[in-house]
Amino acid sequence: MKAIIFAAGKGTRLKPLTETVPKPLLELCGKPILEHILENIPDEIEEIIIVGDHLIDQLQTFIASYDTKKNIHIIRQDRTCSGTMAALLSTKHMFKKGERFLVLNGDDLQSKEELELYLKYPRAFGVQHMNIPYYAIESENGILTNFRKQTDEEKKSTGALIATGVYVLDTDIFDFEPVLLSDGDIGLPQTILSKKEIYPMHVIETKKWVPINTHDDYQKAKDLLEKKDQIC
Repeated sequence: MKAIIFAAGKGTRLKPLTETVPKPLLELCGKPILEHILENIPDEIEEIIIVGDHLIDQLQTFIASYDTKKNIHIIRQDRTCSGTMAALLSTKHMFKKGERFLVLNGDDLQSKEELELYLKYPRAFGVQHMNIPYYAIESENGILTNFRKQTDEEKKSTGALIATGVYVLDTDIFDFEPVLLSDGDIGLPQTILSKKEIYPMHVIETKKWVPINTHDDYQKAKDLLEKKDQIC
């Protein structure tokens, strides 16, 4: 089975750190974020495709020296369009019809145990209860049904289930018309939702996902690792 890691973004919210280093290679406790991710990839994954662009030469250098039994490829994201669906479509030629694969972001920390849970389902969509102002995720009988804006109460205090950016998909996703977003990107979760009737997704709720988007997130991840928290 293959895994795709999205690592093409410029990490603008982490400037100036990301002006000279791609975000997946920022260090946490003595090793890059990407190395933490690779260490937690399930054993069932034999091949990894990293989709890069910003400072991609540094990603290539890192992977060339990284000791692993897994087969790792680095490809450049197609620049004719942008967004998570664009990153995914850049990998289409790497798959045979009918293959399932795991999708991850290259700037988040994950638990190996939780990632292994995703692989038990034909298709899976990761969520976690967080106090972050993303769209809230709704499901029925464990199957994805909708995205919605958070209520004022959710935004201020209670939080909501939000997408973690982890998926188990299959190659049918490549046949769908990508959903164009207001900023001009084409979005993977939005494309998935648009085909929910013919492409059902099991919603997997996790507890150990740690997103790293801002300087505060980066410090939080450092603190957790230094304390040898459960994500180590």
